Amino acid sequence: MNPSRRPSDAGRKLLFALVLAAVLAGAVHPLRRSVESRRQDLLGLKESPARRLASALQFGLLTASGAPYRAVPGRPVAQLEDLPAQAMLTVLGGFRGPYAMYLWIQVEEEKQQKNYFDLIDRYYKIATLQPDYAQVWVFHMWNLAWNVSVQWHSLERKYQWVRRAVEFGEEGYRRNPRNAEIMASIGRIYLDKLGGSEEAPYYRKRVQEDEGRSVYLAAYEWYNRMRKANDLYHTLGGSISHEVMYSQACHAATDYATEQTLDAYDALNRIAARSPGPGLAASNESNGEGGQAPPTLAEGLAKLDEAGRSWDWAWREWQAHAIRWDKEDVAPALREVYTRFYNEARTAADSLHSFRADLTADSLPEYRAAGLTEDAYATLNQSMDRRLSGRTQSAHEAYLLAETRLGEAVTAWERALESSRAALERLTLEGGPDGRAARLALVAKRDAAFLAALKTLQSNLTYENLPRYYAARLVEEARSHFAASLAARKESREEASQRFFELGMRKLADAYQAWRRAEGQWLETLKQLRQGGAPPPLIEQYNAWLQESTQIAGALGDLGSRMSYETLPTLFDSLEPATLEWPMPPVSWPLRDLKL
Repeated sequence: MNPSRRPSDAGRKLLFALVLAAVLAGAVHPLRRSVESRRQDLLGLKESPARRLASALQFGLLTASGAPYRAVPGRPVAQLEDLPAQAMLTVLGGFRGPYAMYLWIQVEEEKQQKNYFDLIDRYYKIATLQPDYAQVWVFHMWNLAWNVSVQWHSLERKYQWVRRAVEFGEEGYRRNPRNAEIMASIGRIYLDKLGGSEEAPYYRKRVQEDEGRSVYLAAYEWYNRMRKANDLYHTLGGSISHEVMYSQACHAATDYATEQTLDAYDALNRIAARSPGPGLAASNESNGEGGQAPPTLAEGLAKLDEAGRSWDWAWREWQAHAIRWDKEDVAPALREVYTRFYNEARTAADSLHSFRADLTADSLPEYRAAGLTEDAYATLNQSMDRRLSGRTQSAHEAYLLAETRLGEAVTAWERALESSRAALERLTLEGGPDGRAARLALVAKRDAAFLAALKTLQSNLTYENLPRYYAARLVEEARSHFAASLAARKESREEASQRFFELGMRKLADAYQAWRRAEGQWLETLKQLRQGGAPPPLIEQYNAWLQESTQIAGALGDLGSRMSYETLPTLFDSLEPATLEWPMPPVSWPLRDLKL
């Protein structure tokens, strides 16, 4: 061979350096898992066609269109797009650990400097270097969903970063389909961040648009996967007790039932707010706000049916959870909490089914009026709570709002009474069934009596005597629960009887405390009035209220000490009705205090 044709030592070294640089570049630089279209959304820029082509060749079309995930925990799913990452890990060899450490330092520095746009790339690099380490996926999910997303003012931007956290977690699930920690973290993002944060109303709407399902159903799905995976592989960490983590699926079911109930109530309120009687059906054909057709009664009832089924599902979930952990060595306090959640879901389901059975086009205005009445009463309770905590100005504001809502309730009852009388007149003219006419006549008479009592309350209630009416209402609620307990006992519904009795005892205790607080308020007010030289009639009035509070509180305290489930039948008559008339609506729109 001609020596002149042999490459020089410098040339060989240069060739070796070029090959080494190419290998390292091929192993390190393409180590990124962000999909091009998603990265552009965050960066707000377009990458070159060559870089886009390189990304497509590296990650494949499956990633760009959404990688498939396993619904049942099992072995990791190997995909063709994983080959570059596996080849890279082989090339790095012993440098894998130092390079991962370098990336960890970089992401923390960039997070402190609020340089967020490269975080996703670095997170995927770290996860690719340590794919079997669950805490890598969990930690970075938390950073993206809770720490990075809140740095933006736009709800759209916040949501995009939370979605990146979900996608990152889904990739971790694909790599570790047996790890319950990763599944729990994804469920937590759906339940707590997308479903329970301050921005949750916007997030819930976006998840419904993007995934075609409720955010709470998505949370339940991931927490349910977590339960199954941990039962099989025991991969759930020990930072939080397993019974608490397992209960998150039940909470997601309860939140879904709450969401469905609120949607149904919103539709029914929009229907009932229109003209009652024959105009109700006709108004369903007109357009609502924004040109959208308002819901029909059939649509509202369908939503209510779905809400009832959702509550049935929720209480079955809590029942199964309580039964499972009742067999384990669970703290009695925790067992009591689970039993309470189960009872609340069961009561909600029963109340909603009863409500649905009685709801018709004729009765809807009456139920709406009852709901507005409960809203006014709830605002009065809020005024009392603020008053007791010393927030006088806020208590006055709540009381003024309650007065407005009480006026709206009176107007709604007048419309409901008009609707009942119109339906009765229509039925009489059409020659309808006598039984239905008699029932409508009874409803009209009952509504008229309640309307008169509500107007009396409206005219007599003041900010000064509100504590008396508030305490009187608690007494009436206790009597109502005790009466329901006795009725259920006669029907041999022992579980329901016990549940109503416990509710009655809580209301009895609340009533006792309310009268004691009223007693203390009157004492303090009398002291101030006497020091200020108030007129004798005003002092006599507060003195009478003081004696009333002392007498009723003493009687309730004595009764509460002797009351038990066994003595309820004999002691029920000792719980005398309140001397003040805080009228309770003849019908009840249940679960009006539900919130998400």
